[in-house]
Amino acid sequence: MKASNRYVGGVGLLAIAIVAYITFNTLSHHRGSRGLQPGKHLPAFAAPLPTGRFPNHALADVGNGKVPPCRFDDPGVLNICRLWKRPLVLGFTVLGHGGCEKELDTMQRVMSRFPQVGFAAVAIGASKDDLAKHVREHGWTFPVAYDHGPGVANLYDIVVCPAVTFAYAGGIVRKTSLGSATAKPAVLSTEIRALLRSKPAG
Repeated sequence: MKASNRYVGGVGLLAIAIVAYITFNTLSHHRGSRGLQPGKHLPAFAAPLPTGRFPNHALADVGNGKVPPCRFDDPGVLNICRLWKRPLVLGFTVLGHGGCEKELDTMQRVMSRFPQVGFAAVAIGASKDDLAKHVREHGWTFPVAYDHGPGVANLYDIVVCPAVTFAYAGGIVRKTSLGSATAKPAVLSTEIRALLRSKPAG
């Protein structure tokens, strides 16, 4: 029992450390993280969903190098390659960080206005059970995967939250927005309309 308590305490301290790190970066190093730049292609990943069969220790790339992410076909996985067929809004959050979670709440609020756009998110440093609880409490209906690594955050050059990557159909990045501005429904809606009106350069 004592060993179990120590493990639970260790997990709690790790979660606090992740939130503190993200918060510190958000406040102090905003210019140090730019996310994916315009014109880049979204890196492929397959990350587990809380409704899936994968355990807490699953890697961000659940194929673990044996199966290319785009070929990983499982209903319990968010496969980013499956979302490239239409414009995409991809959010990044840290569970328990109010500002980051508000971003996903805003995505939920506006998504019905844009049926032609895909919405998805990744919870950085999250566990399966904790994410399942947050999804239920917030009522997020778009897929939210957990990045226990955080391998996906590294792929997307995300060290701050809130962070949202906007991509054209085909998986080409239009822009990455960092900070709380897009947590406002009007701002997020404006960004999505700009995504729909424009085309990738070249």
